[in-house]
Amino acid sequence: MKIAVCRFNRLLKAWRVREFLHLTRMRTSRPFALRVATLLLVVVVSIHWNACFYLAISDYIGQGNDQWVYSKSSRVLYTCRGGD
Repeated sequence: MKIAVCRFNRLLKAWRVREFLHLTRMRTSRPFALRVATLLLVVVVSIHWNACFYLAISDYIGQGNDQWVYSKSSRVLYTCRGGD
């Protein structure tokens, strides 16, 4: 069993974050800003988990074996170059 699987019990602490956000929302003068920040955090975490799931499927199928899965050889690194 991998060690990462053993860390799933940390998800049980999610109720503490929810309680913190609820109490902060009640005490802040700008609750809508907190809601927007919370929404952005949820979107970013969802995108991250989706990418992790996609990479896990690519590893399971075999990277580069299919057109659908991620291929390390086709990775493009975008850089900012001035004056080109």
